[in-house]
Amino acid sequence: MVLFVARLDKMDNLKDSQPCSHCYKVIKKLGIKKIVYSTDQNNYDYCKTVDYEPSSISLGYSYIRDGYKKITKKN
Repeated sequence: MVLFVARLDKMDNLKDSQPCSHCYKVIKKLGIKKIVYSTDQNNYDYCKTVDYEPSSISLGYSYIRDGYKKITKKN
């Protein structure tokens, strides 16, 4: 099974949609073998799930984890 994740900005340009560390745990649990995701370079990248190394927690997951309290994106 392959997971395809894409994120678009308001101008329909591709943005980074790498799965966060929490999503990665779910992806592994579901037995997904390959991940395809959009990048900030208006392109796609892919890898086998076993080779993927998550590097962050998403803002969406942080929002849920923190009880739906307003969060601000850090630059």
